Amino acid sequence: MKKPWKVIVMLSLVLMMGITGCGGGMSRDHGTPEGKTPQDDADIPFRQESPQQLPVEVKKRWEELQATGEPTGVAVHTDKHTYVIATSGMRPTGGYRLNIQRIHRQGHTVVVYAEEQAPPPGSLVTQVITYPTTVVSIPLQTDVTFQFQIKTARPPAQT
Repeated sequence: MKKPWKVIVMLSLVLMMGITGCGGGMSRDHGTPEGKTPQDDADIPFRQESPQQLPVEVKKRWEELQATGEPTGVAVHTDKHTYVIATSGMRPTGGYRLNIQRIHRQGHTVVVYAEEQAPPPGSLVTQVITYPTTVVSIPLQTDVTFQFQIKTARPPAQT
C-alpha cells in the first residue's frame, strides 16, 4: 500500500511542474530570457556617411537639421537603410566635431550616443559660426523610437 502513494505523489509533482512550468524564465520560442530576441538588446553596427553621397531626402533633412541651432537628431528611412543624423547645435568657431560613439537597440527603442569634440585650446580655428553634424547609416530599423544622447563639449578657454 505504500507504493501506490509514492506513485501518486510522483505523478502529482510531475503534473504540477508541467502546469506551472520549470523553464526558469526562458522563452520556449526564442531560448532567451523573458522572450527577448537577440536584436532586442544589442549594439547596431553603423557606417559613417559623406554628405556628398547621401540620398536626396536624407541630404535635405541633414541641411534642415543643421539650421536648428540645438543638439538634436533624426532618423531617415530609405528602402535599404536608416540614416541617423545628429547635430550638436550652433558653435561660435570652426574646429568642433561630432562623433557617434554607439548605437544600441533596447526592445523598440534605438539609443544613439554621440559626443562632440571641441578644438584644442589655443588652436587656430575659423572665426565663423558652425553647426557640427554627422550622418551614419545602419541596417533598416522600422517600428522603433529613436532617442539621442548628445554630449556637447565646452568651448576651449580663450588665451
